[in-house]
Amino acid sequence: MNQFRPEPDAHPVIALYAQIAEQAARLLRSAQQSQWDEFALQEQQFSQLVQSLNNYPEDPQTLTESEILLRTVYLRQIMNDNDQTHQLVKLRTDELERALVLQNNADRLEKGYGE
Repeated sequence: MNQFRPEPDAHPVIALYAQIAEQAARLLRSAQQSQWDEFALQEQQFSQLVQSLNNYPEDPQTLTESEILLRTVYLRQIMNDNDQTHQLVKLRTDELERALVLQNNADRLEKGYGE
């Protein structure tokens, strides 16, 4: 069973939070597995879902107590996954930056001393 699946009769915005939480988990898995092409696609989908949430006319008074609690659980999971993903992306960015510096140094040496 999907850990992010809300009750069938839950408020539609709760289903949207569940989708965002599920997508955040996919992003994290892609980063953990160094599937960076897949990560880019997942990130686009994540952004689209967040944009949908930003455009959603949420009326907090229509949420039940259990839905508010569930939304809080989803938000915590999204933030936790996002923090972990950010750390992995930072490591990857640093790795690519080091590789570029090494390549630039090799190019300068080649130009300076010839092949």
